[in-house]
Amino acid sequence: SSSSSSSWVIIISCAITTLLIDVSASSSSSSSEEGNIDFRFKTFNENNASEFAFTENSTTHMRALQVTFDIGADSTGIADASGQVTYITPLHLWDPDHNYTASFNTSFLLNIGPTEDGSGASNTSGGGMAFMLSSRPASDVPNSYGSGLGLVDFTLPSHNDDDDDYTFVAIEFDTFRDAFDPDNANHVGIDVNSTVSLNTSRLDDYNVTLNWNTTTTNGEDNTNTGVWIDYDGHDKSFDIFLANQASDSLGEKPEVPIISRFRLELDRILPENVYLGFSASTGTIKETHSVLQWNFNSTGFPP
Repeated sequence: SSSSSSSWVIIISCAITTLLIDVSASSSSSSSEEGNIDFRFKTFNENNASEFAFTENSTTHMRALQVTFDIGADSTGIADASGQVTYITPLHLWDPDHNYTASFNTSFLLNIGPTEDGSGASNTSGGGMAFMLSSRPASDVPNSYGSGLGLVDFTLPSHNDDDDDYTFVAIEFDTFRDAFDPDNANHVGIDVNSTVSLNTSRLDDYNVTLNWNTTTTNGEDNTNTGVWIDYDGHDKSFDIFLANQASDSLGEKPEVPIISRFRLELDRILPENVYLGFSASTGTIKETHSVLQWNFNSTGFPP
């Protein structure tokens, strides 16, 4: 009898352990305090797709968030495309009763690469993607392909949006040089309601390359890009870090930021509750935009 009971304990224990491993491998998300968000997605699939909102051109595929089409050798329809993906629960960013803006840290692993057509892989890059805080969940924006980065109608003056209720702050990861861009396609920028950046940083200066099929001194194995974004709600400033890596898991955060202490008062730009996510676009030159992992944590918001 005691031997039989021990066997059942072992079986149940193993089952629970297996369940915890499976859940952890997929995702874990929780809100530790009211108003704060805390989640970690180690992979993306049909089991956690319900935790996101997608536009028409976005989906989960190959264990990743595909912000634009990822359709391998069949590149039909991927040119001049755009997309958005947002986490379904909004972040309580600021509160007028407390005169307080939340701090947050987010990290994610990106794969931006060429698509293949009948002639093989392209050696060029086109479009780009962005991490965004938006006043609305994932939405299709007309004419937001190319330099619109999935965020704005690029045919409008200064690449602004004509919807007064739609506001966003975005960290762009640009792989194509438009006329209004700095003198390098491979750059990071901070955008407010426009894709004409308030601040940019050349990634070549930090030995980082966004599109893995462009020339890089890092070597062909460093095909992914780790990103760490810290926002201090007290100082109201951003620190942004990037590093190329070969692994499909986020590596160690670099010591030196790409953009340091850039001040931006989010409470003067965005509504109290905002949606977190990604946008991306292609032009006539095609590339894919994948998010392999994503972590987010906001802290210190008063109860």
